[in-house]
Amino acid sequence: MNKRLFKKLKNWSYNGLSNEEKIKSHKEKIKLYNEDPFYCKHCGKAILIESFDELKDRMKAYENGNNIFCSSSHAAIYNNKNGGEERYKKRAKSLYKKLEEYKFPDSKIKEAFNKSKSIKEFLRNLGLKKKYITTYLIDKCEQLGLDLEHIKVKPADFSKITKKELYDKGYAYARSAITTNAKSIYDKSKRQTKCCNCEWDIHIDIAHIKAVSEFSDKALISTINNIDNLAPLCPNCHYIYDKTKGKERDEVKNSIDKWLKEQND
Repeated sequence: MNKRLFKKLKNWSYNGLSNEEKIKSHKEKIKLYNEDPFYCKHCGKAILIESFDELKDRMKAYENGNNIFCSSSHAAIYNNKNGGEERYKKRAKSLYKKLEEYKFPDSKIKEAFNKSKSIKEFLRNLGLKKKYITTYLIDKCEQLGLDLEHIKVKPADFSKITKKELYDKGYAYARSAITTNAKSIYDKSKRQTKCCNCEWDIHIDIAHIKAVSEFSDKALISTINNIDNLAPLCPNCHYIYDKTKGKERDEVKNSIDKWLKEQND
């Protein structure tokens, strides 16, 4: 779309028009747009519209300097390829810097370990406020011959724990435990490690097909995290699936349904 047409559509006046005349004017505006439409940034396909609301959305996106796409899948594919990997590396670098801060002297680690009766106490003795031990510390303890099993609390048996029992320990703890358990179950299944909607494979989230909130309080965590209720999605598609409604969300849902059927065939 050229700038002259965009300016004309943006400044289109409805002053003094009746409702019927406004509807007719909307149709004229849509027709004018479809003669010189926006094109998908990913595939180059002309983005034709049928409603005035669609036109407003496209115009607003263009005015805000956003790229325009024919579908959510193409938006995810384009955004992941163009900057997605760089954003992921930047995030990973930031996390690594945080881990660097925890590189304690061997003597301090041994001293904290010998004073501890649990992982939580071990971390507290090191001056950390974290509830979970880092991979770095696990490896370091192994190098120093410190047996974490000696102070490790046995993991929860999710086959016997209900949603309510877990949430009674705190919302943040429950969400973290469910997410961690879901990822563990999915990793053990050896299913694909790329987004089932856009095929992004640098980083994926494990999404719940049926939302955790839709399960009753009596539901077991093992039921919520059943392998057939888990699907791999990139962060973009995961957000669309969990937080939006309409065509874009339906697109992702259809991709999940198709992928799940292939897994069970």
